[in-house]
Amino acid sequence: MLPEEQIESIKKQLIQHVESTFPEETKDIARRNIETMNPEELEGFLRKNGMLENLDGGNSKEQCIFCSIVSRKIPSYPISEISSALAVLDINPISIGNSIIIPKNHGTLKKIPTEISSLVSDISKKIKKEFSPKKIIERKTSLFNHGVLNLIPVYENETFNSERRRATKEELEQNQKALTKAEEKPMPAKPKKEKTKIKSADLWLPKRFP
Repeated sequence: MLPEEQIESIKKQLIQHVESTFPEETKDIARRNIETMNPEELEGFLRKNGMLENLDGGNSKEQCIFCSIVSRKIPSYPISEISSALAVLDINPISIGNSIIIPKNHGTLKKIPTEISSLVSDISKKIKKEFSPKKIIERKTSLFNHGVLNLIPVYENETFNSERRRATKEELEQNQKALTKAEEKPMPAKPKKEKTKIKSADLWLPKRFP
C-alpha cells in the first residue's frame, strides 16, 4: 500500500501529466477519475501502467514525467538549464514564478549537488527581481523515483499545501520571458583622456646665448 503522504502528491503529478499531454476533450474525464481514486485504485492504476516499479525504487524511466520533461517529450516552459538540471515553470502554480528544478539523472535527490544549489540560488534571485515576493520557500519532492526541487514564491501566506490553479499559455510565456531575458549591461564609458598640463617650472628649454 502506498504511504498516505505520497498519495496526494502522486495525484497532483498525474493530473499535471494529463493537463500537459491529453487531448482537450478527454482531460476533464481523466482528471476526475484520478481525483476520485481511492488508495487501492491508485495503486492498481500505477501497477497496470508500469509506474509502481518506479515508486518502489526501480530504475525504469519510461513512465517518469520528469524524465519526459527533460527529454522534451512533454512540452514545458524552461527558464534555465545546466549540464545536470533543467528549471521549468510549474504549469499548475501556487503563485507567480512557481518553478521546478529537475535533475537530469533519474533517481532520488538525497543530497543536492553544489551546481544544482547554485541554479536554485540563481532562479530565486531572478524571481525576486522580476516578481518581488516576500520570500521563496523550497522543498524536495519525489515521484516515480525522480527527486525534484520545488520553488514557491510567497506573496501573502502561500504554502506548499495552498491551492493550485491552471496557468494560461500566455501567462506562462510571459513569465518565462521575464525570467529568461538577457540582462542588458551598460557599455562601460570610455575613460576621458586628461590633457597633461605642463608647468613652466617643469619645461626644459635650451639656454639662450647672447
